[in-house]
Amino acid sequence: MSELLFYKVTLGINHELQEILLAQLSMPEFLGAEQQEDTIVLWFSSNIAVSVLEEWFTSWLHTIGHDRAQLSVERIPAENWLALWRSSLEPISIANRIRIVPFADAALQQTGAGDEAVSSMDSNSGVHTIIIEPKMAFGTGHHATTRMCVELMLDVVRAGSHWLDIGTGSGILAIVAAKLGAAHVTALDNDPDATANASENIACNGCSNVVTLRYADALTIDHPPVDGIVANLHHTLLVQLSKLFATVLRAGGWLIVSGILIEQVEDVETAFIESGFRLDCTLTQGEWAALRMYRQ
Repeated sequence: MSELLFYKVTLGINHELQEILLAQLSMPEFLGAEQQEDTIVLWFSSNIAVSVLEEWFTSWLHTIGHDRAQLSVERIPAENWLALWRSSLEPISIANRIRIVPFADAALQQTGAGDEAVSSMDSNSGVHTIIIEPKMAFGTGHHATTRMCVELMLDVVRAGSHWLDIGTGSGILAIVAAKLGAAHVTALDNDPDATANASENIACNGCSNVVTLRYADALTIDHPPVDGIVANLHHTLLVQLSKLFATVLRAGGWLIVSGILIEQVEDVETAFIESGFRLDCTLTQGEWAALRMYRQ
C-alpha cells in the first residue's frame, strides 16, 4: 500500500499576487494555504502529479511576469506533516473567554476526552475550552482571521440562536457558536477531508447535538433563515456571496466575515452594504481584517 502524501508548494510572491492566485486556483486537490508577508505555502493532496503542479505554477508565474519568483514543490508524508503541524502549535486564549487547545494532550485523554471532559473544564474555569485536532483541515485558532472571528462572535451569539458557519474547515467557529449558547449551528464545507476532521472535533467537544455538519458548496446554500452567519473565506468569494447571505439571514441578524486583507475591506464592505447590510465594527490584526455587520 502506497504511503499517504501531501504536496507542499512554496511561492515567493507578495500578498496582492497571493490573492490573485487563490482566486484562480480551482484544482480539486487543493487543500489550503498559509499566507505570509512575501511567501505563500499551498497544500495539495497526492491525487495530482508533481509534474502537473510544477508545470501549472511555472506557467502561472510566467503569465504574471514573475518567472524568477521562488517556487518549490515538496513531497511530505502525512505523518511527518501532522507531526510538524502539531509541534508548532500552542494553546491560545481569546478575550479570557475562549481557550483553544490544538490537540488533546495526555492529561485530557486520561480523564476521558469528549463531552464529559470538556464540560468539566468549562465549569471549573469559567472559560470555554475547545480542543482542535488539526489533521487535514486548516483552522486551529492561530491565524489572525480565526481569532478575530471568535472575538466578534463573543458579544452577538445569543442563547437559543441559530447560526451558519460557511467554510467550516476544522469546525472551530461552529464549535465556538455552540459553546456560546447557540441552539443550532449548521457547518458547511465542500472539502471532504475538512468535513471528516470537523466531525471529529465537533464530537470531541460535545457539540454533536447542536452542530449539524453538511458537505455542500457555499454558493448553493439552501437553508431556513438564521440569526447569524460567520464566514472566514477569501474576499472574492465573500463578495460573490453577499446577496445570498442577505436571503438567508433574518432582519437584524449578525454577519461576521474575515479572510480579508485591510486593503480589501472597502470592496467587501461596499458589496454587503449594497446587499442590505450595515457595518457594526471592524477589527484588524497585522494585515488582516474582520467585519461585523447586521442585516437591515
